[in-house]
Amino acid sequence: MGRVWLQLQTSKSIEIRGKMTNFHAGDWVQVGGHLASTWLADGTARTISTESTLLLEGCGVVVRGNGQQAQRLRYQGISYKAIGDGDFTALPYPKTLIWHPSAALRFELLPAGFHLLDKWEAAIPMAGVDTLALHVGNEAEREQTKAVVHDLRVPVFDPRLIFVKRCPVGRALMKAFAKGQGNAELALLRAIYQVKPMMCALPTTWVGNSLD
Repeated sequence: MGRVWLQLQTSKSIEIRGKMTNFHAGDWVQVGGHLASTWLADGTARTISTESTLLLEGCGVVVRGNGQQAQRLRYQGISYKAIGDGDFTALPYPKTLIWHPSAALRFELLPAGFHLLDKWEAAIPMAGVDTLALHVGNEAEREQTKAVVHDLRVPVFDPRLIFVKRCPVGRALMKAFAKGQGNAELALLRAIYQVKPMMCALPTTWVGNSLD
């Protein structure tokens, strides 16, 4: 291999242009292939790809609907389970993304989304800046939702992209959502108000353009 960028895990002195220079753990350095192989083998450095893998450790995606889109996750090295229209409440990963491919996935945001679950029990993007509960569903669904949330002048969230922690509250949220009938946005809203998770509301930009 040629010269490789590595992140040091320990302090090292490296010769640069004939002079020994001190570097510290966490610094990124570019070294020759032989030295890179040695440091990777003894664990004193790691590559950019290793860093990406660590960011996604314990994370994975449950793919609903069209399983063909799951191939894109494989190419990115992301763990996933394609379930079609099956049960999505099991939460197979400590940090799980429930994704329906009718929404385009922004892969560059996945590490940040999973990282939010260190603090929050769920993180879900809003369905639209101007989309309120009174704008979606039919009259019966809105009345059912009003009985839970009491006021339909509240924003709804996009059920196609749900970051959720595998914990009692996360499981309860997904089970309440799965039991909901009719409009998915209203079903999710009722589940949120019933379970009351510690939830981070994400901007609409977290969801890409529709793949339909």
